[in-house]
Amino acid sequence: MDIWRKGALGERQHAVSFDQRDFRFTQGRDGAVYAFCLVAPDAGTILTIRSFAGKKAEKVKSAHLLGRQRDLNWSQDGDGLKIEVPRDHGHNIAMGFRIAADKDRHR
Repeated sequence: MDIWRKGALGERQHAVSFDQRDFRFTQGRDGAVYAFCLVAPDAGTILTIRSFAGKKAEKVKSAHLLGRQRDLNWSQDGDGLKIEVPRDHGHNIAMGFRIAADKDRHR
């Protein structure tokens, strides 16, 4: 049975569809930002996290896909933090990233 039919979510909330631009954020006790993409895009897709764009954006030191030990291809430019979705990422609903930034250095 669908969760929205039980009353936990209304039909309007159930009908919302997310795409690779939809992120939610939290900050860990370790100071890192945890960014959650609300979909799991295909391998090779370039995700852009615009919260890390602009002159006052924190300079990213590292970005890691949660649940994966291998290196992640990423870069930061004026558009934001760009992350390439790796092959065999193992996520089918959403994916989370741990992002460490240098809070003392602005671009």
